[in-house]
Amino acid sequence: MINEIDVDKELIELLDVSQNEQVQSFTLECLRLFKDNNFSNALMKCDEAINIDPTAKKALFLRATLYTALNMNQRSLDDLYNGVFKEVHHPDYFMLIGLNIFSQKKYSNSLEYFDKALEVNPKYHKALYYKSEAYYALKDIKKAIYNLKLAQKKLIQKTKHIFWDLRVFIILINNTTLQ
Repeated sequence: MINEIDVDKELIELLDVSQNEQVQSFTLECLRLFKDNNFSNALMKCDEAINIDPTAKKALFLRATLYTALNMNQRSLDDLYNGVFKEVHHPDYFMLIGLNIFSQKKYSNSLEYFDKALEVNPKYHKALYYKSEAYYALKDIKKAIYNLKLAQKKLIQKTKHIFWDLRVFIILINNTTLQ
């Protein structure tokens, strides 16, 4: 389901920077390795930063993102539920929680976090898309199509040049046909 995980630069900048230079160095190296798709080495650098400063938000968020990319969903959730994030109010934070819960096949629970992402940013088409996926998994086709249409509308508003055929998109994503 998760082919590519993006690290939102805006969110990373919002997170506190550790005062420890070594933590900063490990975190930057983690981000560089992450962008190079070198997940295992990036994970080691995040771990090194967190071992020095267990409250290093950037390193914790990057590690949670890496865990998600590696389908280590519970570990990602453990990092994301860490108390250091209690004041983070960003759609990608809620999306990452929702994606991990979705990957655990807890589709109804994932909807709560996709909705939280939309509360923060109503134009966040990724949240609408994954809501559609969750509703489809729950076999609520009407809500799946409704949310997919909303996602399509938001994306078209954002890009102005992408046009999707709704039926083909659902078929491609789910490798199945609608009856």
